[in-house]
Amino acid sequence: VQSITVVDDTPPVINPVASDLTVECDGSGNTTALNNWLNSHGGASATDNCSGVTWTHNFTSLSDLCGATSAATVTFTATDACGNSSTTTATFTILDNTPPDITCPVDVTLECPADTSALVNGTATATDACDPDPVIGYTNLVTPGACAGAYSIARTWTATDDCGNTSSCIQHITVQDITPPHFVINPVQYYSFCVHNIDTAFWNLLPEPQTDITPERPDWYTLTTADKYNMDMNPVTYFDDNCTPPQ
Repeated sequence: VQSITVVDDTPPVINPVASDLTVECDGSGNTTALNNWLNSHGGASATDNCSGVTWTHNFTSLSDLCGATSAATVTFTATDACGNSSTTTATFTILDNTPPDITCPVDVTLECPADTSALVNGTATATDACDPDPVIGYTNLVTPGACAGAYSIARTWTATDDCGNTSSCIQHITVQDITPPHFVINPVQYYSFCVHNIDTAFWNLLPEPQTDITPERPDWYTLTTADKYNMDMNPVTYFDDNCTPPQ
């Protein structure tokens, strides 16, 4: 009896090996690109002298690096019908190099004095495929205008995602002074006081001579702001706080 035994202890030959794949973040974990890469064994192929080859991989999940950016190193295994196997390794990477989309508030023109705060004049908004909440801030560049109350502000708004990508836009705020001055008429002020024992009292009727009003002097005087400079009473220190003002 002659026994002839055929064994297969030769693993499949992998050629080409799996290739790394890097894609730009799209906010979904790049599910389609990842699945295509896994199903194609990272682009690897394998042949075996005795049977076909079955591919498997050890992928579980992606590890976060920043934002929704991730990388995973995957081992692909080619196994023949006799259990012989060969492996190849490659890395799937999701990068985030895309800045957020930013929208500035509308330009505004204000009359001085003006409240130029962002609370009043608007705040920029931003969206990003891989960062749900980009950080938004601003800086001001102030340029003086033609007069003291006029100036302009170039407000640069910047949005930054978790991976440090930034985008900017500029809001223009103009503060102008087109309101002419206006006169303020102060109300007439009256000064009332009581006097007694007036030796002499004169009313200055400039440029006319003074008029002696001593014979007709009252006990109670009500003077306007202008009058108090025209009344000349002697002595001026005689004040009587006990008299009753006229009703």
